[in-house]
Amino acid sequence: MRNTSPRPAMKNCVTPEALAEQHWKRRDLPGFMGLAGPLWTRREGDAWAYAVLAQEAHLNPAGVVHGGALVTLLDHAISSVAWEACARQPCLTLQLDTHFVGPVRAGQLAQARPRWCGARARWSSCAARSRQMGTRP
Repeated sequence: MRNTSPRPAMKNCVTPEALAEQHWKRRDLPGFMGLAGPLWTRREGDAWAYAVLAQEAHLNPAGVVHGGALVTLLDHAISSVAWEACARQPCLTLQLDTHFVGPVRAGQLAQARPRWCGARARWSSCAARSRQMGTRP
């Protein structure tokens, strides 16, 4: 059963305007990522950061961002790096292991920073670390 009690007003939420000021670019993508986003990206040196600004639609019945939404962000970020590293050849995720260490709440920015770890034959390896930005009262 979903918790329908009102959520407390959040202070210091991340806003789209603040993201734009920090050089994040909103990407309204087609397909599943369009439903799971919107996706935000930012170039950081020779790498990319990917993010989703958590909204009510991303929350589970406990009132925190659904783990599937976070894994979707990680999968998209990792696959983007793999796709570029493999000369934009089609690729897919065979295995993705995740360990959640804390909740992400509405108004926070869930971020992923994938890195290419190399390839052997037709297998490739990537890693990503995720963090959140924003606070709750």
